[in-house]
Amino acid sequence: MTSNGIEVLIAEDDAVIRRALAELLMHWGFTTRTARNGVDALVEIDLERPDILLSDLEMPGMNGYELLSMVRRRHPEIPLVAMSGRYAGDSVPPGVTADAFYAKGSGECARLHSILKRMAEAALWRGSGMAPEPKSETASPPVHW
Repeated sequence: MTSNGIEVLIAEDDAVIRRALAELLMHWGFTTRTARNGVDALVEIDLERPDILLSDLEMPGMNGYELLSMVRRRHPEIPLVAMSGRYAGDSVPPGVTADAFYAKGSGECARLHSILKRMAEAALWRGSGMAPEPKSETASPPVHW
């Protein structure tokens, strides 16, 4: 399955990490847009809804916790991936509104690719009307659609 045509909005305050993630995702076939923080991400979403939102949790201004919660309420159809270097493991941290979690700095790029590929497949299925909407869950393991 190719990721072509699936757009990921990356919300990350660190310019080096933001640029590296965008290049990596483009290498995997995703289209990307970036935002420096939660407020910028909301502006980007209002301009054009992405297929997937990948958000750091620790950002100045509006952080990822607030951003993900707000996007879930406003756009429940957008799959949400939280990322942070503060938490380890595969489970979504408690209190985080997201469908999946990626531990930054874990060196497991293949895990991030797997998460995004699964969400891209779900986004394509939803677009075709063949799969159910993802469930909104907090503090749960990644959703398997």
